[in-house]
Amino acid sequence: MTEPNQIQQPGTLVWVGPTHHPEFANAFQFCRTNAAQIAVRRSPRDLSRRPAGFVKRIIFARVDRSPVGTEQRDSLVSLYGDAEFLALTSSLCDGESRTGTPWSGMGQIRFSRWAERLPSWLGPCGCLPAVMRPARSALLLTDRYETAEPYLDCASSLGLTINWNQNLYTLVNRNLDLVIWDDSVASPASTNQWRLRTGGVGELRSRTHHTWLVTQPHINEIQAAIDGGITDVFTKPVHIHSLF
Repeated sequence: MTEPNQIQQPGTLVWVGPTHHPEFANAFQFCRTNAAQIAVRRSPRDLSRRPAGFVKRIIFARVDRSPVGTEQRDSLVSLYGDAEFLALTSSLCDGESRTGTPWSGMGQIRFSRWAERLPSWLGPCGCLPAVMRPARSALLLTDRYETAEPYLDCASSLGLTINWNQNLYTLVNRNLDLVIWDDSVASPASTNQWRLRTGGVGELRSRTHHTWLVTQPHINEIQAAIDGGITDVFTKPVHIHSLF
């Protein structure tokens, strides 16, 4: 019989696929840092041949649209019946639900969404949610009010106050905790352009949390934004609770 204290022990996270691929490296680093125990396997077949113990979560890093065989999938389901499966897909898998054959029997998210999904999904593997201080002063930048309205309504429902503007230069001389940049006014840009947007390397940039909302970003666009002062990059449509 399993002892009560054993039930509470965090389970193992299994990462299947490449760990240094540019589109997966940050997600893997997060998993390695935050999961209580992680096992890495090269492929689904490798996972079948070398089973891991007490598995609660399995992530498949999918570089392309190569399918997994029905027999292989059934074998994994049989071995890890208590685990949840998640496919983390590269940009080469974009549009697969319309033109390809997504892996069945598991959730699937684009690589650029890992920061929204993994922290809570990895809870059974010992990942603790970050404790964030609510923003006291926040600004949402979009091209028009209609674009901003759903975000403003959701923020209000959560008890948050957030202002809206179209002007990229409204940051000057403002004491802001949070700035949310929508790609309708902040398209992909170079690192230097992002530094100009976020206040360069001065006082404003150091005290303000910057978030960029963008549709299907390329990994190089994400990195340029982060190097230029953006703290978080969220792929639209974004989960509101992740954003706020």
